[in-house]
Amino acid sequence: MRKIPWRAPVPCACACTSASAAAASACARLPLECAKLIDLTRRFTDAFHRNDLDAVMAFFSDSGVYDAFNGKRNRGKAAIRVAFEPQFGGAFGNMEFIEDDIFVSMLTPARP
Repeated sequence: MRKIPWRAPVPCACACTSASAAAASACARLPLECAKLIDLTRRFTDAFHRNDLDAVMAFFSDSGVYDAFNGKRNRGKAAIRVAFEPQFGGAFGNMEFIEDDIFVSMLTPARP
């Protein structure tokens, strides 16, 4: 199993402009949502690092769309899996995501 390198905490950029209580409540939750997005991204890339196609596919919905490097659009979980199989079979060598930086920007629209 590949050793996953240490990862620094990732700052989130959140901006809220609203006077409503509901919007202010939503803004207060942004840091938590930001952390969820970072965790989701890292779990997805970790599944690739483990070469675990089943784990990668768990991130796709049945109606998902994947645009491959060759321009082919793959619609649906079954088609996406078929598109990934050569990669996970080693046809293109080892795939690795290198995390130099993750930036999450979450903006909420202003509401009256």
